[in-house]
Amino acid sequence: METFKKKRVEIILEQPMVRPMLHLIEKLGVTGYTMLPHLSGKGHTGERGETDLSGALANAMIIVITSQDQAHRLMEQGLKLLTDRTGIIYMSDVEVARDQHF
Repeated sequence: METFKKKRVEIILEQPMVRPMLHLIEKLGVTGYTMLPHLSGKGHTGERGETDLSGALANAMIIVITSQDQAHRLMEQGLKLLTDRTGIIYMSDVEVARDQHF
């Protein structure tokens, strides 16, 4: 089976930053994303998620699979968007079976 090399960008961010990040993703011409709307976990800012009944501190994850150029632009501009906010962005190599979907 033939596969195609792409980049996977995962963005974990506070719920209030989801809309601005999705706007950036669309502005960059990325053709799609997957979002996991409610995450809990623990990091350098402490625990987040299940103990917050209001949802104001809830985290979400946005997953994008795209070209290397778009992935680097998304990481650079996404980091600027999160400058004063809690969030992380990371990238990894992936191979996909259907190149035309990305």
